[in-house]
Amino acid sequence: MNVEGIPFDIMDPEKSSLGGNVIVLKGGPPESFANTLPQRVEIPVGYAAKKQ
Repeated sequence: MNVEGIPFDIMDPEKSSLGGNVIVLKGGPPESFANTLPQRVEIPVGYAAKKQ
């Protein structure tokens, strides 16, 4: 998928070796863990994303 010329490859969590997403953003019910996460992240172009 491309958005404004930027390629994205969204991994299906069920196909991930760890069963998780690469980046998880805010969402879900008010009491959920995902609702405590940021709504937005910025990743500079030219830098690889990595697990922290």
